[in-house]
Amino acid sequence: IYRKMKDLEKRLEAKIKQDFTDQYYLSRFQTSCQELIVGDCAYAVDKRIVLRLWKLTYTILELYQKQIRQLSANENSSQELPKIQAQYTRFVTDLSKYYHELLTNITAKYDEQIKRAMVKGEKVPATFMSQQCLITLGDLFRYLQEWKQAQFFYQRSLMLLPTDGKPHNQLALVAYSLYEPSDGIYWLTIMYRYFRSLASREPFPARENLISFFNKNRIRVDEIDQDFRSKNKITKFNMFLTRYVRLNGILFTRTSLEKFDSICTPCLSDIGSLIDSGELTSSLLLQIVACNIFIVHDSLPPTGQELDLTNLTMVGSYALGLAFDTIVQIIRSALSSGDFLLRLLPTIAIFLSWCQLHPSLLKHREEFLKCFWDIVCNLINSVRQVVLSPEIKGTEITREAAELRGFIYLQKNHKEIEEDIAAGAVWSSEPRPTDNDAFESSVVIVRNLAQWAVLNKILFSDESGNHSTQPIPKTVSGGPKVLVLDLTKQATPPTATATATTATTTSTTTTITENIETLGIDKAKNEDQSSSSQDSNKIIGEDSDSIPKIDQNQPTTTNFLTNQDTDLKEEKPNGPQFAMQVVTKGTQQRSDLRLRLINDTTQTVKPLIVIDSANVAMRHGKQNKFSCAGLKICVDYWQRQGHKVIAFLPEYFLDYERAGKQESAKELDFNVRAVKLPTDIGLLRSLYQSGVIVATPGRDYDDSYCIEYARRHGGYVVTNDQYRDQKQTLKEFISKHCISYTFVGDEFLPNPDFRFQPTNEKN
Repeated sequence: IYRKMKDLEKRLEAKIKQDFTDQYYLSRFQTSCQELIVGDCAYAVDKRIVLRLWKLTYTILELYQKQIRQLSANENSSQELPKIQAQYTRFVTDLSKYYHELLTNITAKYDEQIKRAMVKGEKVPATFMSQQCLITLGDLFRYLQEWKQAQFFYQRSLMLLPTDGKPHNQLALVAYSLYEPSDGIYWLTIMYRYFRSLASREPFPARENLISFFNKNRIRVDEIDQDFRSKNKITKFNMFLTRYVRLNGILFTRTSLEKFDSICTPCLSDIGSLIDSGELTSSLLLQIVACNIFIVHDSLPPTGQELDLTNLTMVGSYALGLAFDTIVQIIRSALSSGDFLLRLLPTIAIFLSWCQLHPSLLKHREEFLKCFWDIVCNLINSVRQVVLSPEIKGTEITREAAELRGFIYLQKNHKEIEEDIAAGAVWSSEPRPTDNDAFESSVVIVRNLAQWAVLNKILFSDESGNHSTQPIPKTVSGGPKVLVLDLTKQATPPTATATATTATTTSTTTTITENIETLGIDKAKNEDQSSSSQDSNKIIGEDSDSIPKIDQNQPTTTNFLTNQDTDLKEEKPNGPQFAMQVVTKGTQQRSDLRLRLINDTTQTVKPLIVIDSANVAMRHGKQNKFSCAGLKICVDYWQRQGHKVIAFLPEYFLDYERAGKQESAKELDFNVRAVKLPTDIGLLRSLYQSGVIVATPGRDYDDSYCIEYARRHGGYVVTNDQYRDQKQTLKEFISKHCISYTFVGDEFLPNPDFRFQPTNEKN
């Protein structure tokens, strides 16, 4: 069958060049391909049958489209144009029927195999073939401008393989025609789909499309701001979504950061009223939350599975603030009524699950996190009395979790596809879980976060299950009580405020010791706290390495929960008066636990780093591919160290047309070197626009630019190239100013034995 198919393939290629409207050989070729695909999917995948079939089919489609454009431009072809358009429509319709029949036959034969693969999140040949058919059907209906049908097939392809980013990119293309730019949903939907296409296990290179989209959004926002009459006509809902997309565009492109605050403040203030009016639905809020999570990861470099907060930039700070301030507004609206809570809690649970994946975010004391924990306490206390059904274990997949399958930043939170959905989700749009099931599963996530927060001394809980950001004492009869938590390593006399009640404190030592567990402090480590003989110098809720050093001269008192100077904290609610005093060593008046957003300006300026881009990219790709991601990893590493980074790259690597021709030549089995095929031109162009990549003339030797620029500016070249072809006069400079390196997976590792030269020796 395969030999017959190859013969028909050659005949069809020749026929297309003569008369592409003749469908005789195409029909025979399609029949042969279907026989081979349905007969043995694994063999068909190995021989790339479905891709070869689409390649020839698409060639015919392009020829039809080219002829229609030519006839449309010719005023004398008014009679011939309708005829060609009708042929084109009939051809596309016949193609859609063929691919639907192929899909039906594949699923009929491999139904059980596909279902098992969906449950396990695996990509088996039958699943791949079915997904390719669904994407092709979506493309065909998009050519026919039947947008709803195209959207339907793209969404079904995601149900089969949620890890593929291409369907999300295609859904963004559909949204351009499905909505109007005056509609805020137009902007949010396109941005969400582009973000999802990038944040997939198999990402689609949509970065360049996204930058172009954000530029259109910037122009739209500027038009609204300049035209007061149109500003009055646009609704608050559309204004909010359009401006929200602008915020993400500022963070993604790292441009116009000075405008962020002026746009962000009114945006956040509108969330509550739009939720109350019903315009911001739970599905739109889910897209907003997912976009916030994406932009945080795009703004903060990862360290393994954890986000790196050691050198938080302004962009990273803005992204975190936007994400947490938005969820605070959503939770506040959810707590305003039981109906809102039932509707919004699954979306809130998505964000809380993501937080638990990155605990380092929650252990810092940024101002927006203080507001976050305050509102989360109210949420925990609101749902703590919810009685869960015995069968609810927190594993039921909600509609919100199902929508975010394949989103790499949430992949640890739930299975890719649950078994109970796999049985019918592909062909049914109705969600299986009920609202009550989704609510109860979300309650489990909230409770898990509460347990984690108490365990890490961020929140505190009493015997009734009430949670607070401050220690909650047990009720003790006998008048006002004062609890002294002495965190120094030696006995420290109480302050004047506490001295007046020392006798009362002594008389209730036993009761206070019993309260230790309620306060979230390890009882075993504090059993001798009344005598202050074995106290710890560690502030509750913080890792020791995250606490700023304090001058060890004399004790001061600091409230570790509010970051405000105080000697005594009084309990306001009903019940006996209670005061808490935290004693630490040092003369520092404030224990500022906030993240440093900028480096110390007194530090010595670090030397310039020049990256040999092609060398680094090929090393990360193991010489088999030009890995643009590897180049980005290297750039991020040196920027985190505080160095200015310049990467030289021949200009032809930024050319989409050239890369497309090289890819086509490779598909035709021509020998194309891997170095000529960059994996993500969009990423390269983004680095070029930000000034990191400097393009060199294609005919020139880019290594010479690296060495000369580093020599002029006292910099260092990151490369494994020995530069044996350089002039003898540069040998000494090269030997001292080239940093070798390797990659351990996706971790960049420079030569640990390399040492930067003293300043006076650099030139």
